[in-house]
Amino acid sequence: MCVGFKKLNVASKKDPYTLPFTNEVFNIVTKHEVYTFLYGFLRYHHISIALKDQYKTTFVTNWGSFVWVIIPFRVKKGPSTYQKAVTKL
Repeated sequence: MCVGFKKLNVASKKDPYTLPFTNEVFNIVTKHEVYTFLYGFLRYHHISIALKDQYKTTFVTNWGSFVWVIIPFRVKKGPSTYQKAVTKL
């Protein structure tokens, strides 16, 4: 199933949070014995959407209405919110 967030993305303000430099990431990652893409991928799906904002991600199917409670892919502020959380940790 594919949910389009075009209207939500147009209404959202851009978050100018920048990604870290690649060499900084490599310096951190190389200190670990094992690191995979899945670590980052799985953590992305642990960031909750504030209860007051969940209604903005509602979508309707033949089986009823659903709402995202975690940040879905393709939301404009998703990557920058994720990067802020990772940097803070």
